[in-house]
Amino acid sequence: QGLAEWLDLAGWLGRLGRGPEPLLTCLEAWPEVVQTVGEGALASVREALEAMQKSPNGRAIAPLLQSLPAVARRLPSTEALGRYLQLVLLLMRRTSISIHGHHATEPSPSLPAFLAQAPRLVALVPLEGLARWMDTGIRLHGAHPERQQAYFQGASDDSRAVLQRERHGTLLMDVERPLQLTLRSLWRQEAHLVPYPVDEAHAQVLPHMEADGEHGGLRLPEVLDALQGQSALARYRAMLSHLAAHREFSQPLVADNWSPLQRMAVECFEDARVDGL
Repeated sequence: QGLAEWLDLAGWLGRLGRGPEPLLTCLEAWPEVVQTVGEGALASVREALEAMQKSPNGRAIAPLLQSLPAVARRLPSTEALGRYLQLVLLLMRRTSISIHGHHATEPSPSLPAFLAQAPRLVALVPLEGLARWMDTGIRLHGAHPERQQAYFQGASDDSRAVLQRERHGTLLMDVERPLQLTLRSLWRQEAHLVPYPVDEAHAQVLPHMEADGEHGGLRLPEVLDALQGQSALARYRAMLSHLAAHREFSQPLVADNWSPLQRMAVECFEDARVDGL
């Protein structure tokens, strides 16, 4: 099914009339993205490409596809990559030029500059920091295409200053190796470590497990700050150990007729038991 959807997307790109580059880029880049994120990301990618095609920004389709493998390596989950694509579309819509004030008639001057820098940017700041950096650039330079380009290329002083301000905490992907070693040496376990965004939409999400499989694994926040004298790495290790202990000592809870309060009580006692172990 994933192969059929990939070839269908490639066929659609080949019929756009934008030359061979989008099609060839899709054929080359998508297998690496799938290996990192999984086939579930294709729907959000296609949605983003269709939105670009319907706007004056169709020429940005190939640059977006070219940047996806490197971006996916830093955001290796369907949720994180989907959030990134939402930010790309938000930037496109807010910076596309409208001559008559109703519909966008000219492409965004900053979108190609941003896509060229995207792999570096997602390696520097968490997604919410990237969103605030984008919003600042649009507010400051939305009416000045040349300044806008310089900002989103990271070439202006205010762009670098805001980016530095948003660089806080420790990104999960920067400590993935020591965390994998922790899991292997202390628990004799192997698992994918998958980041989830730490934004308002995911405010209630806690570290958790997903079904084992090609792209299952342990879900942890994409960024953590030091807290009460504990480093971000120590906090990550505590979360990881809790999840590893669940894998070692817990069994799945199967009780379809329980109320939410009953389920929460049992999960609370099980968390306390696992912490004790």
